[in-house]
Amino acid sequence: TLALCDRAAMAKPSSSSAPPPPAVKKPHSLTGLSSVVSGWSSFVYVVLLAHAAFYAYDIRLFAVRNYGRIIHEFDPWFNFRATQYLEANGAERFFKWFDYMVWYPLGRPVGTTIYPGMQFTAVYIYRAAQALLGPEKAMSLNDVCVFM
Repeated sequence: TLALCDRAAMAKPSSSSAPPPPAVKKPHSLTGLSSVVSGWSSFVYVVLLAHAAFYAYDIRLFAVRNYGRIIHEFDPWFNFRATQYLEANGAERFFKWFDYMVWYPLGRPVGTTIYPGMQFTAVYIYRAAQALLGPEKAMSLNDVCVFM
């Protein structure tokens, strides 16, 4: 019975508890350092991101600087022709357009075989530039397609 009483006494918390261990204090010189490092890392991140965006755009314009505002290769020419057709004829006729000048001799149903996001974006930019600057000062549709 003595062992049972000792176990019961040990299981019950006593009213006099031991004081909590002392808190460990951080050195005063390092408390503000984490916020400074966090601020600098955000600044460095933004600077590196801006640097990468600038060089990506600079690389994209390499051909324009060296050769002028011309379209190279086959796919961009097709996309330019599709953009011209969309601008001249509208979206409804664009989606029903069957182009006999590509995929010779069969032709191509453009409305069902194209992703038209680039063409629509180019037409919107072209029309917005004409509305803001006037037709005589705005970029040509070719220039809009070259810079896209």
